[in-house]
Amino acid sequence: MHAKLDQLRRAYDNCVSEISREKAQMHGHNRHHNKLLVAKTTFSLLEHMFQKRKQEAMNEFFQYCKFDSKCHDTLKQFVKVVERLGQFK
Repeated sequence: MHAKLDQLRRAYDNCVSEISREKAQMHGHNRHHNKLLVAKTTFSLLEHMFQKRKQEAMNEFFQYCKFDSKCHDTLKQFVKVVERLGQFK
């Protein structure tokens, strides 16, 4: 009976150490998974910020193009008026 009790104690100790080992692995996997989630979230936010800045830059570029075109048209109209006025000298 003492041998049987000793055998059961060893089986219990093996189970406890196996559970402890699996728990440590689980914590390691959880830490790794948390790092991956943080990295994914960070890169998603960076990508969103990049897209937003890119869109803002494109909007600014198009606004400048409209302004430049408007200035060009105004100058062209001014030159035509000056040329017409020059014809009346």
